[in-house]
Amino acid sequence: MNVHIIRDSDVSKDLYHEVFGHLKESKGPLMFHTNENLIELNDSVVENNTLSKDDFHRKEKIPEYSIKYSLDCNYAYDFPYEREEFSPEALLTKCNNFRNNHDVGNNEFVILLTEKANTLNWFAFGDKNKNIFIHTSEWDFYLDCNRSFPIAYQVVSKILQVLLFKDITDFGAHAHIDETRGCVNDFCKNKIDVSLKMKTADVCKDCQSLIIERSFPNPIFNQITTVFEELRKKLISVERFTSRLRPGRVLFRGRIRKMILLDAGDYEVRLTPLEKTVYHLFIDNPEGIKANEIGNYRNQLSSLYRKFYNGTNIAQFENSINALSNYFDDSIQQKISRINAKLKSTVGENIAEYYIIKKDTADEKYKITIDRALISYKVSYK
Repeated sequence: MNVHIIRDSDVSKDLYHEVFGHLKESKGPLMFHTNENLIELNDSVVENNTLSKDDFHRKEKIPEYSIKYSLDCNYAYDFPYEREEFSPEALLTKCNNFRNNHDVGNNEFVILLTEKANTLNWFAFGDKNKNIFIHTSEWDFYLDCNRSFPIAYQVVSKILQVLLFKDITDFGAHAHIDETRGCVNDFCKNKIDVSLKMKTADVCKDCQSLIIERSFPNPIFNQITTVFEELRKKLISVERFTSRLRPGRVLFRGRIRKMILLDAGDYEVRLTPLEKTVYHLFIDNPEGIKANEIGNYRNQLSSLYRKFYNGTNIAQFENSINALSNYFDDSIQQKISRINAKLKSTVGENIAEYYIIKKDTADEKYKITIDRALISYKVSYK
């Protein structure tokens, strides 16, 4: 069964591929696909809403009507909080348009990742035509982790629910509305309760009985619960890692040097080839580099990029290196900012200080301060 993951223009490419990375690791009948076409919401009707803190936490009740296409933390927000919201119909219409324009079959899922909030204030919503949207922002209010974890969880949990329940009324009859069990079908009327669902990654006995009663396909159920468990382990491992008072070990694995945090459950920090080039430049020069001296490292940047570059366009390769090594070009600062943001979102602000590239005010050099004794390399998987 094909699952097409699409995104709106506000969802970053990095987040998009991180979510996909969690999903593609699973084995089973669900086949996840990306698409680089961006979904624009500019032509959809938007509502401006101001929420109190209580409103922000509270999900709207389950709709007593059929949606078109038949449906069937710790971050400091200032309240009242203003945001733009789109109706579920508008977001599901975007999924349906993609389905029609790309000849997606009726038995395939289309899942839109969107930074835009919805008027229901739900994390995710789907219809019986296998159209689903996932709200990708504001997760830092509910979970102190990389938001790719809960977004990936929402993807597979909504697939399960769309396949399991006949319509929205059926979902309402079986969802745990007034209690939180740590089950996939917890409604989480208070959205903060989603953290329990993520950390247990469970399907309660009542829902297991319903799954058996309705002959839910075992291969799909096994694949979904495997994703649940892998996400739970990653979440717990990263939480333990971020609670440490010292940095952990880093493994750069394989020819392209995947960055693996060994003490965070072998979590991979996904860097682009150019980001890897910049990061390893500073790993290989622990004494640091002054910004106005970056041109002296052009040959080293070129040598590193050859290890990671997977293209064939020589002109593009040279242009990238020229930009990185040009003091008057902001290319390298952009890469440093993106690398640092990824590390902070993974391990938290405090521990990230050991891993990020930052300026030492004592000598004005950019450095990575982690003890190199914590770094190891493994050329192959053998």
